[in-house]
Amino acid sequence: MKNILFLAMLLLILLIIGCSEDEVVTPPINDNEKLNKRTVELFNQGVEVVEAAITIDREFSFDDNVLLKSLYNAGYSVSDVVKAIHIAYEYNSRLAEPILIEILKNKTEADIAELILSEYADELKTRREDLKYFLQKVVNIESKVQILKNTFKENQKLILIILKEVGDNSTEVIKVLINNFQLTKEDVKILILEAECTASEIADALRTIYNSSASEVFQFLSDNGFPVIQVLNVLKDLYNLSTLQMTQLLEEKDYDVSEITEVLIELQYSYEQIGIVLKDYFHYSAEATTSLLKQLNVNIENIADILIIVYNLTIPVTVEILYEAGFSIEEIIDLLYHHLNLGVQEIIDLLSYFNLDPCVVLNYFNIPC
Repeated sequence: MKNILFLAMLLLILLIIGCSEDEVVTPPINDNEKLNKRTVELFNQGVEVVEAAITIDREFSFDDNVLLKSLYNAGYSVSDVVKAIHIAYEYNSRLAEPILIEILKNKTEADIAELILSEYADELKTRREDLKYFLQKVVNIESKVQILKNTFKENQKLILIILKEVGDNSTEVIKVLINNFQLTKEDVKILILEAECTASEIADALRTIYNSSASEVFQFLSDNGFPVIQVLNVLKDLYNLSTLQMTQLLEEKDYDVSEITEVLIELQYSYEQIGIVLKDYFHYSAEATTSLLKQLNVNIENIADILIIVYNLTIPVTVEILYEAGFSIEEIIDLLYHHLNLGVQEIIDLLSYFNLDPCVVLNYFNIPC
């Protein structure tokens, strides 16, 4: 009897175990899975992204970045996600950027900047600093021009001004503007003046785009009120003008020798090169060069160097020309001692040629005569 009871109990246990193995147990669904499932459902139903974003925000207690990621993973486009963070969650452009960078890992910062510029266009029109902030992140100038032209409806003048402000090369911007607005050369000239481009920017644009000569650029800039020396400094650097080339440019503009020499000095060409131009191009004698340079207040040391190096004169002949040009004995003594490194006795011997009393030299050095 006991054996029968034992077998019955064993059979019952086996039946219970068998039933447990056949029973299907559904694992619990966590909140994240519920969110994703719900978002996919909304996407498949064709629910517009702003409405979908508001719906999942109302139904789930997740941070906005999680909700936005769910929208993106469900199939909503990147522009939809940007629209959601802007309209549904009311983020401004600066706050939206880091969240979008986190969510849209397959997009570059430049891509995200373009998306923000498109979505937040109306707000950024009145927030110039934010506009420039995002434009700086867009790499391609063509893209920037298209954004400002098509999204912001800006004209070519404002586009050039804005892109100059964000650090883009004005010449490269102008090239793109020419293609986008079908600008003629005359249009470009008007544009660069209205956009208040610098002399350097204007010169670079005209030279690069239209292969304008230094003479043409000089004429355009000077005709439009740019200071002559500023213009010439720009041309000197941009066209790498030698002393002779600058001389010929100025001569073409009816500058005389004195005016040309004065400009060359102001443009900081070397005195040796200026001396070569006076000697070889204008055929000035050593005396004429000395006289001209003295009139232009060039110091005695620089004139002496020109006479010795360019005209290949000896020190005695150089001293004679300087003396005849009107330099004082004191200036000449100072030149000989400090610049040409002559000793006191050498100076006395040299100046004896001019019948100069040695006491003049000795007194200069405070030596008793």
